[in-house]
Amino acid sequence: MPQPDDAAAALEQLRISYAQWFAMAPAIVVDDLQRFCRANESTFHPNPHGAARLDGRREVWLHMQELAQLDPVTLFRLYMSRRLANAHAAS
Repeated sequence: MPQPDDAAAALEQLRISYAQWFAMAPAIVVDDLQRFCRANESTFHPNPHGAARLDGRREVWLHMQELAQLDPVTLFRLYMSRRLANAHAAS
């Protein structure tokens, strides 16, 4: 199991990488990804399978934004709280 310092360092490297990607990616690519992932619109779909697919796309966008924009302390706290929630759900 990773130690908190190892996890914090890995998260910080990931955060920096996502921030660099968003800064360097051509706007046309970011705009297309934003549209495809439904970043700024509803993921409603009358078919539950279609809705689940759109929700998954949006989750990817939100994950990328979260990693690129949160400060290291907030990101680490979020990571630890999700890890704890997952551990409780598994038991």
